[in-house]
Amino acid sequence: MKSAKNDHLMPLSGFDPMGEVFVYNNSVLRGIFNGHDKTVKEVFDSLKSLNFLGIDIVQTNIFNGQLPEGLNYPLILEHEMIPFISYAHEWTPSMLKDAALSQIRLMKALMKANLILKDCGMTTNVLFKGARPVHVDFLSIIQKGELTKEDWLKSSAFITPLQVLWSEYAGCFNQVFRAMFFPCMLYPLHLILFKGYHYAVKRIYETHMNTSTATITEKETFAGAPNPSSTDYFKGLSAMEFALVHDNYFDFIDILEDMVKGLNVALRTSAYINYYDEKGENFSLLDKDKWKAKQLIIDEALDTLKPNTVLDIGANTGWFSMLAAHKGADVLSIDNDSACMDVLYEKARLDNLSITPLVVDFINPLPDKYADTKIGDDPHIRQSLFPFNKMPLILSPERRFKCDLVIALAVIHHFVLGAGMNLRDCLRRLIEYCKHSLMIEFVDKNDPLIRGEPPFFKAYQRDPDGFECYHLDECLKTLEANFKSVEMKALNDTRTLIVCSEKIS
Repeated sequence: MKSAKNDHLMPLSGFDPMGEVFVYNNSVLRGIFNGHDKTVKEVFDSLKSLNFLGIDIVQTNIFNGQLPEGLNYPLILEHEMIPFISYAHEWTPSMLKDAALSQIRLMKALMKANLILKDCGMTTNVLFKGARPVHVDFLSIIQKGELTKEDWLKSSAFITPLQVLWSEYAGCFNQVFRAMFFPCMLYPLHLILFKGYHYAVKRIYETHMNTSTATITEKETFAGAPNPSSTDYFKGLSAMEFALVHDNYFDFIDILEDMVKGLNVALRTSAYINYYDEKGENFSLLDKDKWKAKQLIIDEALDTLKPNTVLDIGANTGWFSMLAAHKGADVLSIDNDSACMDVLYEKARLDNLSITPLVVDFINPLPDKYADTKIGDDPHIRQSLFPFNKMPLILSPERRFKCDLVIALAVIHHFVLGAGMNLRDCLRRLIEYCKHSLMIEFVDKNDPLIRGEPPFFKAYQRDPDGFECYHLDECLKTLEANFKSVEMKALNDTRTLIVCSEKIS
């Protein structure tokens, strides 16, 4: 970092020979290196004249403000700040599919403007603004004629006999998809169908761009794959390769788009999909007269606290996430149930709600992940804001998920009595995620659901005497040490809603 004295400047990880991204005074800025400013400005002007084509590119303007001493660039872009950073291994299947389709739409729109996306399908270039995928890597958009200057696209590998008939441009165009879109998006979508969601996201994480030299391959994806799924893929692939013989690039893209659209990856099976129906709490947000005390108390708390950002932990299918979003908050919903998150994503997308659902394990969150050292040896990579390998490429949830208000409703007993977390450690982690306020529902060990469903609470079942500290008084002791205001609302004899505000820093 250039200026250690300036606490408002934070570099963002990434490798790009044309520029670097950092946050300065709550603005996301991209400094363009000398020698690249003219071409970047031409791309910017092309997109600006077309009003960014009405497609999902992050809103971008020229920055004319002042920077700390030592940060000098011939051109600085200012991007819209997306509320939450997420990664492909946290997306639901429907999110990955929509991200893939948004990259295809972007490529088609750019091609009409004589531009092109040089790394179409790279998941690290996509963030979700609510339930809408947004392309955030402005420098991956280049003039069409510049594509053949990208040496990494000039593959010598034998792919198909048709490639001898391709132009140089067609070969580079094909390699964009072979090197990026296929291993990062298309193959993972097929893996979800063939080998299951959990296997697919494991491989997505293991092959995350620039943290590993490994990739998801065609062989891995289609080994043992059932017909007609694999047959459809190879037929489509042949048609795409033939289209390049005649430089039919839009035909190539249309075939790929149809291929992705035909993949039914949505998850709709889970023991918790009907959770709110089974509890009799699946009320319309507009029918407040039918709400129970829990809904009314949380509704009132949201009106009082007025959070700009909300983290809903154990969100299920998102009733309370939707309530917070309807009140104007940007909501991050997390759950380890991928089907519930997929259902919530579809709801948020259809209703245009500012909710980003992610599949995240609160108990065992993934740690920071750094770049592969081999990538750092690349002489074309320039990092001027921070030394190589000092900033992780994948940030842990603790770094990314801090919100004004954290909601954890009827989940703490699952974390403690079910998974064996220590109560104090569980509460401290919740407190770590919140900037100002915390709202939890504490469920006593005598609750009928805990006593009547022992298989759900394995840690408690194994050692009932080991959870003497799991009680309301111990919970309050931890909360009162971290918040100036702690208010309790009894929901029944065994459940208490606790609203904490004014976090003590």
